[in-house]
Amino acid sequence: MRSSFYGLAALALTSSGAMALELPVAGAYGSEAGCAKAAEAREIPSGTAMAVTPAQIFQGGLFCPYTAVTQGAGDAAAPAWEASVRCTDGEHEDDATLVTYRLTEHVADKLLTVAVVSGNGIEGEFAYCPVQPAP
Repeated sequence: MRSSFYGLAALALTSSGAMALELPVAGAYGSEAGCAKAAEAREIPSGTAMAVTPAQIFQGGLFCPYTAVTQGAGDAAAPAWEASVRCTDGEHEDDATLVTYRLTEHVADKLLTVAVVSGNGIEGEFAYCPVQPAP
């Protein structure tokens, strides 16, 4: 009886705990400003801040953790995913923006192609960030 109680308690803890989703990319990709933002640099260059990291997407002044990540129709040289995110400014959770992206990592070229599937997001090709965010 006691072992089944502990088993149920462990199951409840693991099933109710929020697991952060991650995008299985080699590292962060983005614009110059986005890479600086992702690496938490003291100075952020001017320009569009866009960065895609394994943990989240930075889009302008918004933080966008993944809500869903599914494998796309890529291959080993160019793996692809569809990722949905919920973007907020970190203060106003009620004003969240939902965006779904199609992301293709061009491994040999160290580029990430970002396309918006739905919502309002930033698209383009982004280079591998010279300074990677701390794990």
